[in-house]
Amino acid sequence: MSKFILALTVFFGGLWVISAQEKPLESKPAGQKDYSESMPYEPRKFDETLLSKREKKSKIKSDGKEKSPTDKTVSTPPTDSGASVKIPVFVYEANGNPVTDLKNSEIKLFFDAAEYEITAFEPAGQALDIVLLVDTSPSTVFNTDDVKNFVTKLTENLKPEDKIQIISFNGELKVLCDSTDDKEIIKKAIKKLKMGDGTSIYETVETIFQKHLNLNSGQKTVILLSDGVDTTSLRADYISSLFAAEKNASVVFPFYLDTFTTAQRTPMFRVPNGTILNGRILSNRLPRPSLGNPTRVGTSQDEYDLGLEYIRDIAKLSGGRAFQLKDMAATKADELQTLLALMKPLYFVTFKPANADYSNKRNQLKIRINRPNLTVYARGSYITQ
Repeated sequence: MSKFILALTVFFGGLWVISAQEKPLESKPAGQKDYSESMPYEPRKFDETLLSKREKKSKIKSDGKEKSPTDKTVSTPPTDSGASVKIPVFVYEANGNPVTDLKNSEIKLFFDAAEYEITAFEPAGQALDIVLLVDTSPSTVFNTDDVKNFVTKLTENLKPEDKIQIISFNGELKVLCDSTDDKEIIKKAIKKLKMGDGTSIYETVETIFQKHLNLNSGQKTVILLSDGVDTTSLRADYISSLFAAEKNASVVFPFYLDTFTTAQRTPMFRVPNGTILNGRILSNRLPRPSLGNPTRVGTSQDEYDLGLEYIRDIAKLSGGRAFQLKDMAATKADELQTLLALMKPLYFVTFKPANADYSNKRNQLKIRINRPNLTVYARGSYITQ
């Protein structure tokens, strides 16, 4: 048995994949097909009565007209090519071994129902370039040391050629260090991780994808440590933040921090919609919570259910996988090494998806490998510029 299989066994002993990401292949019996595919992404449908005016505008913006986010329009290939998009692809055998011998002739790319020409296909074979987003909101206050220790162990297990940028967020976003492989700079950045008020995860994700990442490179790997629960975003929401991620080729690997129990002890209070707090007008987010303490924002079961769905969605649309640490403090070096290996793309596929008619349109994206019984991960949608 290879070292990778042994490491994978250790990995799944310490971490588990959130259920929505466990079955990347079609549900048909493996014997009925001679190929394997990644999963396309379809945004979830929200109850219209739970959407604020701002969120309705976001939905109009993302689809071009007001309709359910789960609706899709089957497109045909454009006659004029736009900017090239380079996306990472991960392919594994049933036993967990990476597939490293794929040829260009074995891979196809589908943009909605249409097959697109692959203009470049190459093995990845490069160092990781990570953007680490760390939730330092009040819900993590009782786990602060565990989070710091986990981030420390994660960075200590990077390869010498790997780089990392560390960003913390609560009610505001703070860049603790720019992309670097300097261990001393990384250590100093980790020491700056401090809990703050609020959780603006929607604004953080939207800002990162709009301002910190190259739209079409696909070279960056985003790691998100969070419970997914938003309490203070005003300029972004669930839909608009994912919309920003869909316009980018970077892959996201979220680590779900289950802070539900500890959040019940944090001093966060719900106030009426439109209340001004510290010069900011508070507004509703979706959906309105119906369980838990109604006077404490970010503590209800509904809000935590939504947070978990957000974690799943951003992983699926980008081609990543969502994980939950069973015991953050007990995570071992070999588990982290395996995890980082799983984050390293095996291939890059380049195509040209857009022309003027495709601007700001959501298109489902699917990678097909002409071999059966493989597990394929690639981003599930892409919104053209």
